[in-house]
Amino acid sequence: MNFSLSTRWLLATFPKLRTRFAHAFQTDFFSDIEVALPVGGNLWAPLPFHDAYDSFSEIFIEREYEDFLPTNTCYDRILDFGAHFGYFSLWLQSRQPERLLEALLVEPDERSQMAIDRLVQRNTLSDRFQHISAAVGPKEQETIAFHSRPFMASSTFDGKEDEDLPTRKRILREDEILGQCSQSFDLVKVDIEGSEWSLLRDYEGILRNTKRLLLEWHSWHEGGGGLPQIKERLSALGFRIEKESTPQPATGREGEVGLLAAVMGNETS
Repeated sequence: MNFSLSTRWLLATFPKLRTRFAHAFQTDFFSDIEVALPVGGNLWAPLPFHDAYDSFSEIFIEREYEDFLPTNTCYDRILDFGAHFGYFSLWLQSRQPERLLEALLVEPDERSQMAIDRLVQRNTLSDRFQHISAAVGPKEQETIAFHSRPFMASSTFDGKEDEDLPTRKRILREDEILGQCSQSFDLVKVDIEGSEWSLLRDYEGILRNTKRLLLEWHSWHEGGGGLPQIKERLSALGFRIEKESTPQPATGREGEVGLLAAVMGNETS
């Protein structure tokens, strides 16, 4: 394969571009070759798709969640809504290698099934990490339209006019989760690209059984009231907000996004 001088200059000059190109090349031409990076605690993060490094970098290198989780708190049971490729749960396990983390990973994206399977197999986590292929949505519906997109942009919201038609995904029933877990969750992490209002409204049983909540909010959520509405609902559920990020402009659409951490009732940091 021959590259022009300008292409070679770009790859030589910009390391991040070179990294993305390498992963795209690996995915497109050598899909049977597994690339994985060590993350500590004898754990490895597979990179099965060309856009996997962006998610990996956000969690393991930029450490987006680090400042929102107290280091003096232990997490044994977590629920990961919007698990993507499973990196958040893997990061949390690497953060506390002395504990055996049990994680339920909820993610409807088809590519995530293979990615999470690889992650679980590579790290021998099949007895503690479980993937549930379903979407968060209104409890009165059985299925919901879901747009599968690269670079962590999959969601139930419409995007560009020329994108592929969405597929129908089954909606997660709350009793699927509550039926498996008799104990409360130490942590529920939520990153579901605008569907968080459905979670706050229709999955109350899960949330009231949660000690700590880590939620990425999106101003265009279905409730229509932006961040103030999210905060009001959290308070009604019994949560107290401990920490929140400065709202940032969304990428690829109008609106803002942010991250907040909340604890239930009398829970302490």
